[in-house]
Amino acid sequence: MNTTARTVTVRSYLTAGVAALGAGAIALAPVQPLTQGPALSPELRGTFAVDLAASIDPITPWVETFQTAALNVERLITAGTATPLPIITQVITNFGTYLAELPDIGTILGQVVGNVGNALGAPFAQDPTNISPAVVAKVNLGPGFDISVSQQFVFATLPDVLGDLYESIEPILNFTTSPISGVLLGAIGPVVAPVISVVNSVGAIVDALGQSDFEGAINELINIPANAVNAFLNGGQFLNLAPVLSLVGVTLPDSISNLGFNMPGILSTGISPVPPEEGADADPVAGVMFDGLAFTADLGLGAPITDPGLSVGPIGALVGLNQKVAEAIVVTPPAEAPAEIAAAEAPVVEGVEVEAAAPAAEVAEVEAAAPAAAPVSAPVVTPVEVEAPESAPAQPVAAQADTTPKEPRTARVSRGGDTGASASTPKRSARGAAARG
Repeated sequence: MNTTARTVTVRSYLTAGVAALGAGAIALAPVQPLTQGPALSPELRGTFAVDLAASIDPITPWVETFQTAALNVERLITAGTATPLPIITQVITNFGTYLAELPDIGTILGQVVGNVGNALGAPFAQDPTNISPAVVAKVNLGPGFDISVSQQFVFATLPDVLGDLYESIEPILNFTTSPISGVLLGAIGPVVAPVISVVNSVGAIVDALGQSDFEGAINELINIPANAVNAFLNGGQFLNLAPVLSLVGVTLPDSISNLGFNMPGILSTGISPVPPEEGADADPVAGVMFDGLAFTADLGLGAPITDPGLSVGPIGALVGLNQKVAEAIVVTPPAEAPAEIAAAEAPVVEGVEVEAAAPAAEVAEVEAAAPAAAPVSAPVVTPVEVEAPESAPAQPVAAQADTTPKEPRTARVSRGGDTGASASTPKRSARGAAARG
């Protein structure tokens, strides 16, 4: 065996011996547990658990979602039952009017054709009175001096706030007052609102992690489903259109910082963030696109205003649209016939009612047929000879007829009139005078 072979053999044994010694040392050494230094103490673990449980609440968002949905359903039922099936009801009423107009077929056909045009044009009718009068914000201008801001108020102030920009976007603003605009916004809202909700939740999680707010991040993550369902049912998500407007070349005034729409849910009715005053009627259901306008701006009231807008849902918008169509197809009953009007206003000639609309010849015949009024005649006085005394010449005495109609008492001046008894009175007077002579 040479020197090289002996050297390799010695090294092999040495390596094996070192490995065996190391294995034995590991096997014989006792196992030492880890110290408590890196772990949290029981007190710290309890405090952290309590804080995390208090900040994370997966129940309340779901409760609030369904409570708001129930309130929206109640408002929709109230609005729908106030005038149930308004279009069908109005059509039935119109049929009653058509029957009263028979046999004037021409008038009926004209009204039917006109109503078809009115029904087709009603959804596109632009009317600022369609905007909700509900108060959406209050601006405090001093102690005890608040201004209530509604969407109608905002629409009226836009010409002054927008200035020259108003003329360029006026057609768009007018379109947002039509019923069809509310239906369009209501159809888009339930699709876009949940997406905006998820995007907002992700942004909130990122912001919380950037600020080392782990509790807030976990809470936001857990509530993503509840927030998305709430957006689908009740809406309330803000869609900022300011960046989009700047891309298309529309520059907003410096007084407006944000401009967009409150995206609705499928059950949204436009519940105002400012509750109505005590004793006031409930706010109406929002029905046009302008009701959903949301912005932050300075309207010249002395303080900036944040308008959250109203959520215009598809069902509520359809309720308002049906009412507008029903109002547009109302048929005015025909005017009363001329003969009927004349009969109601006819003058009375000596107890005979004459139709004012009758020809003049007929009126003359009626007047001729009417009994003539009996003239008032004075009593007839008959001249009577009076036997005068011999010393006085006999003079005929005659009572002069009175041509003026008088009461029966005034006829005493002419008693020698109609009856024999009255005529004998002057004779007896004459004979008595002769005897005395």
